[in-house]
Amino acid sequence: MHTQFDKDNFQISNGWVHYVENGERKFVIRTEKTIFKAKAVVNQLCAAHTQEEYFSMLDAGIPPIKILGNKDRGWLLRQMKSAKRNMI
Repeated sequence: MHTQFDKDNFQISNGWVHYVENGERKFVIRTEKTIFKAKAVVNQLCAAHTQEEYFSMLDAGIPPIKILGNKDRGWLLRQMKSAKRNMI
């Protein structure tokens, strides 16, 4: 099964991102105090990952950032470059 993420099911609050479907709320990533913007994370999940893939890797103990950068290293680099520009 390859269930795509639905942008409308994401909850973003105080740097925490959760995914809610059928009344079940799942932790996705904590973006507070990181270079990553929550909306960029949501867009990447919707574009490049399935729910089964992401949550099985997360349950296996793989950090969210490694999962996000796993399929698209370019995305990870773009996020770092964007953060660097904002720091200057």
